[in-house]
Amino acid sequence: RQYQQEKSQNVMILLDCGRVMGPVIDGLSRLDWSINAAVMLAHVAAIKGDKVGLMAFGEDILAYTPPRAGRGQTLNLLRMTYNLTSASGDSDYYRAFPFFARKWTRRSLAVVFTELDDPDASRPLISQIASVTRKHLVMVVAMADPAVVTAATCEPQDAADAFRAAAARQVMQARKHAAAQLTRAGAIVLDLPPGVFTPAVVDQYLRIKSTARL
Repeated sequence: RQYQQEKSQNVMILLDCGRVMGPVIDGLSRLDWSINAAVMLAHVAAIKGDKVGLMAFGEDILAYTPPRAGRGQTLNLLRMTYNLTSASGDSDYYRAFPFFARKWTRRSLAVVFTELDDPDASRPLISQIASVTRKHLVMVVAMADPAVVTAATCEPQDAADAFRAAAARQVMQARKHAAAQLTRAGAIVLDLPPGVFTPAVVDQYLRIKSTARL
């Protein structure tokens, strides 16, 4: 029992509910995809004996619970996230991440579900992630839109196709740039298509746990 307690680690799920999480991909909003992955991550972490907490945020803090052990916490997270919707405005990262830093000081795996499409939104996110990585191991999770990838790589048939392809390539370049900056800031970055979104998040958590990076 003592050994299990010593090996128990803290996982904090930080759920961005700003406007960037509103677009629908394969029938679900980015936020809904993220909630599903977050709940599955919490379920697996509970089975592994880890403590899981959650902070949901947009322009303000929408929900918070510190890491707790047990499968009951997974049900608690389900209840907390059930009615969450994406906001029409940008998330206030300058409010959310300092709030997290004040409320939870123990080293944790901080899993941030967010989006990287918008360069203006990514700049404050990157600056705040850089501050969090000083204390915590940070994993940033975003969802790549397959339609954007297709538009960027298909052969244009007319001027409209060419315009869409150029816009899609610009979005992809912005994502790569944001991901590279987050990596330099010390974060693990997962930019995932919907088909592997949840299993890839869980697999990365298990890899981190197996290598004792916390």
